[in-house]
Amino acid sequence: MPTIANQSEQGMNEQKRILTLTDRIYISLTGVEDETPAWFGVVVWICVALSVIGAAFLVWHLGLGRFISRWLALITPAERGKAQMAACLLDSDDERVKSRVMQMRRDDPVFDRAFRQVAPLGRRGKKEKKK
Repeated sequence: MPTIANQSEQGMNEQKRILTLTDRIYISLTGVEDETPAWFGVVVWICVALSVIGAAFLVWHLGLGRFISRWLALITPAERGKAQMAACLLDSDDERVKSRVMQMRRDDPVFDRAFRQVAPLGRRGKKEKKK
């Protein structure tokens, strides 16, 4: 039986050693902090910038920019230019031109708003008086 007693004592010593190592590991782990690397913030901002650029590209490429500007009723410089040209065309005596301008105003609310800004109320379709 000396071998069983010897083995049981060796097993107890091994268990003590395992418990001691476990205690050291536990004490060491309590001092560990989860810290984000300094470069990670830069990577996050680069990803955000790329996402914004990608979203802007998709909006432009899919033609959603024109849809959004019409939905928000934004008057673009192109719309303002068309409205100025239409206001000048109303000075002619041609009824087809006048009816076309009226149809454009009826079909496009943004164009109508630009036209109202460009052509004052008294000048819409009337010739300027010469002095």
